[in-house]
Amino acid sequence: MEELIEIARSNQYQIPNDIVKYDTVYIFTDDTYKMAFVDKKKGNYKHIIRNFTFCLGKINQKDSRGSKLIHKRVKHLIYECKSDKNYNLINKSIILIYQTVKQMYGEKDWKFVVTGDGASYIKTLASQLNAKIVLDYFHLVKEMRVLFPLWRSNKEHREKLAEFLAAVRKDPEYFILNYLNPAIKHDFIPGKLIQLKYLKNYIKQNIQGILNYKQDWYFGSCTESCIWHFIKSKCVAKTYNIKTLDNILCSEEAWINNINPYEIWLEDIYIDQQEQIYSNNFVPKESDVYQHNIDIPILNSNLKIAGALKELMYNYY
Repeated sequence: MEELIEIARSNQYQIPNDIVKYDTVYIFTDDTYKMAFVDKKKGNYKHIIRNFTFCLGKINQKDSRGSKLIHKRVKHLIYECKSDKNYNLINKSIILIYQTVKQMYGEKDWKFVVTGDGASYIKTLASQLNAKIVLDYFHLVKEMRVLFPLWRSNKEHREKLAEFLAAVRKDPEYFILNYLNPAIKHDFIPGKLIQLKYLKNYIKQNIQGILNYKQDWYFGSCTESCIWHFIKSKCVAKTYNIKTLDNILCSEEAWINNINPYEIWLEDIYIDQQEQIYSNNFVPKESDVYQHNIDIPILNSNLKIAGALKELMYNYY
């Protein structure tokens, strides 16, 4: 198992052949928090897991991994929340992004688009990468639904929610002036004053991220679904040793990033077997390519089958 994990962590990535067609890397990032332990005797501690999903665009049909994202790749960082080790998490995120883009897509003058929930670290990442920023639409809808809790069953709530979403997408500043400010001033939505003020502040801080919905390069956002499928779905009602959790995520990453650790492991075993055959001198002397002191017990025994196998291998090679 440890060998498989090491392969999953490796950098045996192949850069796609059609990379010349693309000039923009889209990055979807989000944080989640999970309880995990290093030592059971010391108890569980909250850990921050930062997920990064990379792609070069979107297609209409799903690929072999069930994704519509072009050349989708995934990476993550894990840090203990109580530790001061995460003070440099922004810099580590920047380094991880540049390393991943170079490994997965090659060296090129890439443009970047960063999509997230509007957290401050996402804005810092976008600034450091000189990237365009997008507010994940799921999170905008999530904050808006708080105002209309009966939107599923109440037609009036549902229509009002649709009206608010259409207005904020069209012009977030106009929406604040003509929808939220009057609602706050005249208490148009009873019992939701705190939520209205929070929503106003949330939209003000993410105006550019909302305006970018209109851009030609925008094809949607999937930050929440990415982090759900990659991390949250595997940790529901479970507490892991932090190393085990990291190993699970690394294995999942390898599959998404087009590496099959099991196949590489089997190939390594096959190579080892070939080396063992040569090192036991069951081939002509002139074919002595490998010089490893590896034993195959059955071939060194006195059993009749050992002699038969030696003769078979000698004749084959």
